[in-house]
Amino acid sequence: MNVAICAPSHGSAYRAHERCLSDLRRETGWPLLPLDDFPNIDIARSIIAETAIAMGVEVTLWVDADMTFGVGSCRQIVEEALSRRAIVGALYLGKSFSGAIQARFFPGTTEVQAFKGGGVIEVEGIGFGVTAVHTEVFTGTREKLGMKGLRLNPRDPRSYTPWFSTNLDGEFFQSDDYAFTERARRAGYKVFADTRQRVGHLGTHEFMLEDALPLKRATSLVLPITDPNKEPGA
Repeated sequence: MNVAICAPSHGSAYRAHERCLSDLRRETGWPLLPLDDFPNIDIARSIIAETAIAMGVEVTLWVDADMTFGVGSCRQIVEEALSRRAIVGALYLGKSFSGAIQARFFPGTTEVQAFKGGGVIEVEGIGFGVTAVHTEVFTGTREKLGMKGLRLNPRDPRSYTPWFSTNLDGEFFQSDDYAFTERARRAGYKVFADTRQRVGHLGTHEFMLEDALPLKRATSLVLPITDPNKEPGA
């Protein structure tokens, strides 16, 4: 597979994320396309996408600097995006207990099976924490929606397609990733969530999907105590 890892960031990455990214690069050999300390994430993502397209990659794998993930999960998400010629992302939680799942589900969705027994389901939108995009989604969306390139600097001939602009035909989206997935859907492409994957969202805690459930506090506990004088392994 011809894949590029896309990693926009603003500020320092978490150490846990850096370990995940290092493992991913070592085990896959996929090239990294970073863009550090760029204040406008929507423009940063579009610039990276243009670079990946110019390189001729088939799939871009987007990993945010506050995410943790396994190599196996990334491989599966990329394979799904490649075979479906679509957008496929992992579900993850906002940075709070009982927070919102970072996806837009179709009306009427009341529950989703995650991890064991999970699968790949179509959604309206997906957060780009750990998400793979088939390159055709970028090029096809640009062509079908008649998107024009924008220049960052009048003295620089290079331009970028504003795929991630939060202003979509006068409607403002709350995030760049939801705006992009909506554009892709309008161009006829599908968006999927791979609910089998376990990824973390780093903040004051490594938030996992389990943290979406109400936190239960015990009224009584029996705690096993280890003898501090006991020899290790005895």
